[in-house]
Amino acid sequence: MARGLREAEDTTDPAGRRDEGGAVIDVLREHKAEAIERAIDSLARYKFMMFGYWAAVWIHLNQIDSSKEHNPFRAFVEKAREIQRQEEP
Repeated sequence: MARGLREAEDTTDPAGRRDEGGAVIDVLREHKAEAIERAIDSLARYKFMMFGYWAAVWIHLNQIDSSKEHNPFRAFVEKAREIQRQEEP
């Protein structure tokens, strides 16, 4: 998926009917998976701005997805808060 976000592909069932709704949902979920992958990859390479970009892409896609998923970046937030609490006087 490293080539970027892809356009929704038109799918046709054996009877020749188009399934645009299902295809859009499938592509949306593929984009969310790609955003997670790219965010993690960016963070692993110290590309903090790109991490933020891809995390925000995932958040936006999750907002428009009919089935909301739990935030995959929550563990990072919890770890940051833990570190922050340790540093407080």
